[in-house]
Amino acid sequence: MDPIIAQLSTSAVIVSVIEWLKETKIIPWMNHNSPWANRFVAMFFALIAGIGLGWMYDPTAGVLTITGLQPSHIANTLWATFSSYGTQWLIYKGVIRKGDPGQLPMAVTPAPKNVITPPDPIVKEPKSDTGAAR
Repeated sequence: MDPIIAQLSTSAVIVSVIEWLKETKIIPWMNHNSPWANRFVAMFFALIAGIGLGWMYDPTAGVLTITGLQPSHIANTLWATFSSYGTQWLIYKGVIRKGDPGQLPMAVTPAPKNVITPPDPIVKEPKSDTGAAR
């Protein structure tokens, strides 16, 4: 599978799971009004998605083997975590919060157009025939 497609699909699934967790009460401290808790859970899922550890358990011998703990692999894990979290953020801000640009930390408010409004028209009172000499 193409790495970009894998990154996007994994991040989209994570964003969906986080949104579902906000709606349920499985994690009581996580809701739509808890941005720091939501970021922590998103970073945790990004770490899980990018960790890349392999493991194998042999039930007959009772041995658990974990692979992928080399220093270079740990550096790759940090990069994968960063890119996964960034992709989650882009998906969340672009899809979930699409209609609320005030939520974007770097939102750019469109500048007001330099429209010159004409002054109020001068209203002249109509002349009346009452008071005129006959």
